[in-house]
Order: sequence, then structure tokens, then C-alpha cells
Amino acid sequence: MVSLDYEIRNGDSIEIITDKNKTPSVSWLSFVKTTRAKECIKGYINGLNREELLDKGKYILNSYLEKNFGKTLDKDLSLLKYVDGSTLDTKGKEDLLVQLGNLSRKPSSVVRDMFTDKALELGKLKNDHIAKASRVRKRVVSSIVTETPELIIGGEKSIPYHCAKCCEAKYPDKVVGYINRNGVTVHKIGCSSLKRGDFDRFIPAYWEGIRAQEFLVHAEMLFENKIGVLRKLSEILFQMKIDVDAMSASKIEDNLSRIEFTLKFEEEDYYLFDRLIGRIKLAIPEFKSGNLLQRK
Repeated sequence: MVSLDYEIRNGDSIEIITDKNKTPSVSWLSFVKTTRAKECIKGYINGLNREELLDKGKYILNSYLEKNFGKTLDKDLSLLKYVDGSTLDTKGKEDLLVQLGNLSRKPSSVVRDMFTDKALELGKLKNDHIAKASRVRKRVVSSIVTETPELIIGGEKSIPYHCAKCCEAKYPDKVVGYINRNGVTVHKIGCSSLKRGDFDRFIPAYWEGIRAQEFLVHAEMLFENKIGVLRKLSEILFQMKIDVDAMSASKIEDNLSRIEFTLKFEEEDYYLFDRLIGRIKLAIPEFKSGNLLQRK
């Protein structure tokens, strides 16, 4: 028995077991290949699992925002007020999150479209500095040491910037740009002074050559206390090419253990955890439950 996302190899002989009581899962969208398959799955789940897609869309966008801007959505989804050149009401915001949840749209495109002309006007973002600076090439900025890799701001090279004194961002820190009257100020992601910042003034930034191609998720799983569980779990993680950044185990009952992980996933593979749980259920009968924890 193998999970549905198993990649068939040359020489494999397979039997597909069907069950009329089983229904498509939203996690299937992350590994099916053909457009026809994706459209059939979306057609089924969109009408039945709106809340699930909404929750997944929030998780996907929060992961992207936290990684690139050190911010997350508030309960009113106020960051989504101006997208696609118009003002979104509550239903419009939720529809957008559903599109993220069913993988019809990428979080990068949502953030990009926050910076349309309408969003800039309504959000009072003045992008003159960025437009002017993007035309500057080979300019020497005193705050940049020649040996240090170049900082990419908003997808452009050679944009003048200065590093904020509050957090003293430097290579290879994870950073984000903030637009002000004097141009772009670069902060470490998570800098406390940015908590009061206007999201419309944030702009992505990263050091050339070291942009992270993965993100970390924090999860916990419960298993029966049995010999061999960790070995089986390690095999699955290895097969799926998931790096374990940290792991801790604790016994919570005589026959039950909790394992907490920090897992390193490939960028934008937001359904990999769901697929991981699917494989664990199939291969480890001692598995009881698994949940994503509050992102740090």
C-alpha cells in the first residue's frame, strides 16, 4: 500500500483501489499534474469545503507574509482591503482566501496586486522613490560594502537604501524594506519598530544568492508508545525530502507520546503537511493525531 501522492516509477505494476464512500481532498491539488484533474477536484471541493479552503488560504497567506514581511493577517483581514485595483468587502476578502486555499492563486500575486494604482492611491503609498531608484544602475551607496552581496529590493538591483539603526540589519539577515520620505529603509524581519508600520509601505527585500527556498512550520503529533514509531516516521520524512530543523518528544500518558517538530518545507508547498499526515496514517497505525501549531 502506498499513498496517493506516490510517484510511479518505470516498471511499477499498480492497482488503484476505489471506494464510493471516499471523496476528493483539497490536498490532492498540490500533487496532481493535469489541468483536467485539477479542475475536477476544484469543482468538487469548492462547493463543499469553503470553510476548509478559507482556513487554508489564511494559513498560506500568513506564511508568506510572515516570511517576507514579518506580518500576519488580523481578524478583520484589513491587509486585504485594497487588492486587484478595488476595495474588497468581507465576502471579497474571503473569496480571495478561498482562491489561495484551492491553489488557484499564489500568495505572491496577492501581495503584488496590493500595489496596484488603486491600492497605492487609497493606501497613500508614495512609490516615487522606488520608480526613480529602479532606473539607477551601478550607483555606489555608502552603506553597502563592496564585498557584501547586493540587496534585491522589490525585485530590482541597485536601489539606494539605508539600514535602520533600530535593528542594524546586515548580511545575511532576513530583511524587509520600508518606504519613507528618504527612500527605502531596510529592517530585519520581526523588528519591533515595524509593528507600528503601515503595510502599504513594506516592500520585499533579500540578499542576492541566499534567498531562502524553504519555510519553517511548527507541528505536533500524538502516537501510541510503541517501539519503531520514530524509525517509521523518520523514513517517511526522508522519502518526502522534509528536513527536520528541530524535534522534541515527551510522554504525556503511559501509552501516549507527543512529538513536536519544526519542519523545513520547500517554498510554497503549503499542502505538504497534509500529505505528510496522509502517509503517516497509512504507514503508522500508532498515529493518533497531528496539528500545525501557532507559527512563531
